[in-house]
Amino acid sequence: MFNAIIFDFDGVLFDSQKWVTKLEHSFFMSKGLPVKEEDLYYTIGTADGEMPYYKIYQRHCNLINTDYGIFKKEMQEYIKSRSNYDFNNIILPATRKLLAYLSSKDYRVALASSSDSNYISRHLKETKLEEYFEVVLTGDQFKEAKPNPEIYRCCLTKLGLNSNCVCAVEDSTNGIKAAKGADLYTFAIKDNYFGMDQSMADKIILDLADLFDFL
Repeated sequence: MFNAIIFDFDGVLFDSQKWVTKLEHSFFMSKGLPVKEEDLYYTIGTADGEMPYYKIYQRHCNLINTDYGIFKKEMQEYIKSRSNYDFNNIILPATRKLLAYLSSKDYRVALASSSDSNYISRHLKETKLEEYFEVVLTGDQFKEAKPNPEIYRCCLTKLGLNSNCVCAVEDSTNGIKAAKGADLYTFAIKDNYFGMDQSMADKIILDLADLFDFL
């Protein structure tokens, strides 16, 4: 049915979204800002790049004594300084098995993530998953992040394939919208934590292991 699969990253291959969201919330709390963890859920999938964080900054600028550029850099350094953990511990259970299977069956495999290139590169390198991806695209390579479908359309161009033989695997509302905007059949990993709207997906699956039934 499909010749290629394009994967999202956070929440699909790695169980990283909860960790990142908790660190972001911890940063805002360290600044004394009245931000709840659930206030950050709408940033999942990075609807418009860094804009969600800028909006939080604007809402609470009376409590912040620096400009947004400095505030953003402080948040990035805060998260980076607390990310010295083994990435192998947050790979979702079926990730390695599925990627190895796809490789053995000569599927074309790509990655389209709204996260930045350094973040993605670190994860793939340290977990030795780089070899499985023919194309890797990240949010910092595009003017607009998901739900803009540009990243998926670019991925199809690089693969040299039409959308009718390619599927996407997503989890966030923004990611699903982006994949559907590129006319891709879209699987969604069921969300039981953030309360994301996954109704636009063609098929909701419990985890990556369920994909074996569709290959």
